Amino acid sequence: MKVLTVCYGGGHATMVIPVVKKLLEKGIDVSSLALTTSIRNFEREGISYNKVIDYVNMRCPKILRYGEFLSSKHHTDGKGITIEDSIAYLGTSLNELVKSVGEDAALEEYEKKGLNAFNAVQFMERVIDIERPDIVVTTSSPRMEKAALQAAYKKGIPSICMVDLFALMEVEWLKNHNNGDVLAVFSEPVKNRLVSAGRLSSSVFVTGNPAFDVLADPLIHLNGKEYRKNKEISEDEFVVFWAEQPEPGNPNLPREIRALLSRICENLGITFIIRLHPSSTDITKEKLPDYALNSDFSESLQSVISASDLIITLTSTVAMEGLLLDKDVLILEMSAYSHLVDYSEDIGAMKLNDKQDIEKAIVSFIYDNKLKNKMKTKRKNLPTAGMATNKIVDLILKMGSVDDIK
Repeated sequence: MKVLTVCYGGGHATMVIPVVKKLLEKGIDVSSLALTTSIRNFEREGISYNKVIDYVNMRCPKILRYGEFLSSKHHTDGKGITIEDSIAYLGTSLNELVKSVGEDAALEEYEKKGLNAFNAVQFMERVIDIERPDIVVTTSSPRMEKAALQAAYKKGIPSICMVDLFALMEVEWLKNHNNGDVLAVFSEPVKNRLVSAGRLSSSVFVTGNPAFDVLADPLIHLNGKEYRKNKEISEDEFVVFWAEQPEPGNPNLPREIRALLSRICENLGITFIIRLHPSSTDITKEKLPDYALNSDFSESLQSVISASDLIITLTSTVAMEGLLLDKDVLILEMSAYSHLVDYSEDIGAMKLNDKQDIEKAIVSFIYDNKLKNKMKTKRKNLPTAGMATNKIVDLILKMGSVDDIK
């Protein structure tokens, strides 16, 4: 049996890699197509992978021309992606669209939709022809992963799409049956959303997210206590953790919230920890409040979450990690991307949309035991971390041949 996995970006790689490891442990042949920044994750874990460039004729003048054109707009040095990789990935995508609709129409489509205009199904068909998998497993990004699912459908090869969290954007294309024979989703509400949109209930499985399986490790709580000890934070001291992320359309928003939270925490006499976004924020250019503790990227994120009492963020998945670790979470609905997440009181998170209410909310989480107990009860609606990888591997084995399993 052979499995082809396709994933984009570091966040989605953390979903795929535990599944790949488990399959390899079982003696399954796995070929992984790592897209963009997911490459670094595969390298860090020592797992073999292929890139788009490995399947592309880099002597093709059109691929080179289109790739150079798009790379001038979308390539960023220092993120672990070579310029040649970007040219291959972007050039292949635009070249296929040009073949389909012509150059003028393709460029017009790109101007309207950006990179989401691309759906390189023919390229992914070639990859499948080369790799000859028995099953294709992807994450839920709407470009090369979607193309992989549609290519598998055209070739009659079973496929699974692993959906990371809420499927609020993805539902528009995942509702179609040619985008994954099976969808593996985080929770029952996500399944209900997809079924309501037109998916057969029998094709959607609630598995949880493999990226969160690590949260079941009891050492995380011990590491959280150790983090407090190392930072000289007493056991009864209240800790607020601000998980920051960039806002391209309003870059000063996170900075303003960061400064506000620091003032609030200082006034209340509680500990304030900041974690900047690892791939999008240049810490050397950021002025951090003197009162705050900066959690650098060498520190375990889960340990810092475990050491905290209240997680505050805009839309980061750190909020979900906090909820799964049974931490109070405050979501500030002030981001241009707030509509892309579905953190709510139903799963134990509080939401605010006015900065003036933040201090009152923090005080409530410190002193209002009734509120804390209510949120704790709501968090029990979430799936238990620790079982997602095994559930997805079981699905893969049931859908493909299992003759050569150890």
